[in-house]
Amino acid sequence: IAIGEDIRKDVAAPASLQLDDMMKRVEEQRLDYRAIIEGIDARDKQRKAEYPNYLPRVSVFGVADYANPNQRIFPQEDKYTGTWSVGIQATWNINDALTADNNRIKLQAQTDELRADAENFVRQTRIQVLQAQQSIQLALFDLKTSEKGLKAAEESYRVRQELLDAGRATAVELVDSETDLTNARIAALHAKIDLRVGIAQLAHAPGHDG
Repeated sequence: IAIGEDIRKDVAAPASLQLDDMMKRVEEQRLDYRAIIEGIDARDKQRKAEYPNYLPRVSVFGVADYANPNQRIFPQEDKYTGTWSVGIQATWNINDALTADNNRIKLQAQTDELRADAENFVRQTRIQVLQAQQSIQLALFDLKTSEKGLKAAEESYRVRQELLDAGRATAVELVDSETDLTNARIAALHAKIDLRVGIAQLAHAPGHDG
């Protein structure tokens, strides 16, 4: 087991972008969103593919025969004879039309569901972006506050040590000062962790996890 990242080190906050610009990146780069859009396009194409089932099927055929005897010659003769025929045929199956109508209704419902999923995805991602940006700002504020608190706690501990050496403070006061120093250090670490979490959330929203 090894430490992956030293959280005691400072990390730079990303540049703040406009929400609309962030959402454009979400729509372009988030693979889960692109999958929904591709699903909508696929359902639309499947629904359009059902339209030919409403119409009659028209087929054209041609036959050429050169045989001895030729079955199309009457009376038949003992010689090779060539014949040909062409035709056009139209068929219409009412069952196909009824099935196509049901399929189109089903595909349209699936398309509407995917469109609703896409809209909901955009709304949720917009909230995630706003929350991540807010988390970063709060973490930066807490980081500045904790740094000031840490410097004050360090100075207080130094003074208590000098007073104890001079016989003007007790060991209990020094222990209390050391406890305050430890709490200040923990608060500073928490602020740095919160900043890293906010940065990770903001990177995930537009699909920059890699």
